[in-house]
Amino acid sequence: MQAPAHAAKVLILGDSLGASYGMAEQLGWVTLLQKNLPEHQFINGSVSGETTAGGLRRLPALLDSVTPDIVVVELGGNDGLRGFPQHNLKII
Repeated sequence: MQAPAHAAKVLILGDSLGASYGMAEQLGWVTLLQKNLPEHQFINGSVSGETTAGGLRRLPALLDSVTPDIVVVELGGNDGLRGFPQHNLKII
């Protein structure tokens, strides 16, 4: 297998699942992804309890500071748990 021509910088924007809440960070999926794809750089921008609206508010600053090639968004669970209606989301 050939190595990729460009190693991607990947920003993970998530909630407690991405932040490894309640477990050792080295067992979380972002850390495991980094171990399995060492040719890429994973930046974990996940925050436990984060909502989609909160993630959208934080996204511009993260994009400026990290300048990722790829963004993985893992949000929405807390919106559902809190009963937020889907139409409350604004895309910026």
